[in-house]
Amino acid sequence: MADRKQPSPAATYALLVFLVVLTVAIVFIGLVCSPYFLVVRGWPVDKIVRHYVWWYGKGYVFCTRPLIPCAIGCDGPEVFPLTAPAVVVMNHHSILDLYYLGLLPFDGDIAFVTQRRPFLIKLYAPFMSMAKYVDMRESDFDSCLEQCRVHLENGTRVLFFPEAGRSRTGALQAFRQAPFRIAVACNVPVIPFCISGTEKLLPPKARYITPTSVALHVCSPVYPSDAAGEFVHRRLAQRTHDRMKEQLRIMQCQDGNREES
Repeated sequence: MADRKQPSPAATYALLVFLVVLTVAIVFIGLVCSPYFLVVRGWPVDKIVRHYVWWYGKGYVFCTRPLIPCAIGCDGPEVFPLTAPAVVVMNHHSILDLYYLGLLPFDGDIAFVTQRRPFLIKLYAPFMSMAKYVDMRESDFDSCLEQCRVHLENGTRVLFFPEAGRSRTGALQAFRQAPFRIAVACNVPVIPFCISGTEKLLPPKARYITPTSVALHVCSPVYPSDAAGEFVHRRLAQRTHDRMKEQLRIMQCQDGNREES
């Protein structure tokens, strides 16, 4: 057990090679299947690409499970299918966090709202642009709101990291207000996603992965009407932060119990 908790250069290089191969495979499958989604299903290109990104995550989760066990939980069976449209907020530990959206059983139409850096990764940049992900560093709030509004009106969920950066301590940081202002302006619920384990798997500034278990928990939606009063977006942010903080505390306790056993 102790060996599994050590950073592994071999596992890291194997994962990098696998991700490149998986990218090529998804591109090939996409070229073959896209005519069906375009012509038969009538999906726009950006929606098709967002689903390919979700299937990419599913491929990652399926193939890495022997090395990195992972599981998904939720507040109850009524959580699925996910409410749409909606603003999804997720805590942020690692560049690998979004891969674990592949744990979602369905509901793959999620548009990411992120900072500039991911758009500069040459392997992913073309797909991010085709999926119409929102680059917050390239637009002001009003522009971000309008891009999100278009996604929401089309029934797509938009995902934010409200901490606006990866946590260096593993603790949930203070939230930025943008995702909650958008939820209030568009009158859609906020769905909290809590992820645990990636802070050990590949924390900030780590060169190698440390194989460990990962868990994703989907909380029940929080509605703007649940935060009625002045400064609704701030109340909504606080309710969401409190719910996620409690859920992460539970998940971290469960992680500690598994390690002790």
